[in-house]
Amino acid sequence: MRRFAAPALLAAGLLLGAGPAPAPDTALVIEDGPQHELRVTAADLGRLPQTEESVSFESMHGRTTATYSGVKLWTLLEQAGGLATMPRDRVGKVLMATGRDGYTAALALAELDPEFEGKEVLIANTADGRPMADGGLRLVVPGDQRGGRSVHDLVRIVVR
Repeated sequence: MRRFAAPALLAAGLLLGAGPAPAPDTALVIEDGPQHELRVTAADLGRLPQTEESVSFESMHGRTTATYSGVKLWTLLEQAGGLATMPRDRVGKVLMATGRDGYTAALALAELDPEFEGKEVLIANTADGRPMADGGLRLVVPGDQRGGRSVHDLVRIVVR
């Protein structure tokens, strides 16, 4: 598999596609096509521009309300460089987000695309000002009534 390095992420000090892969519990792999892969850690995300979202949703444990901070998922997808250049070519794509436990949730790429819905989905590294447990990451989908797509301990995102 060929790996790539996006210039803006390199400028932010991220290590892309070089050396051994980070431990699975500290790295998020974003794959957009068979030849585009990006690995980021919570520390890497902390060096990028942060966005904050306050969300509230129903979960198995009752109502959850928190303020998450992290990087917009669309920003990372753009940095990865594998997105189709024509908006109409992105409409049929789906993003699969998987947690360390194997739990997977899907989002339509057009939900995130600013040329369509432009939902500001985050890859969060903090909740209520504190780092996530074990330095993990969380997919945060604002506007969802239920937290089923709020994948915790996020380890992989695949765009198909």
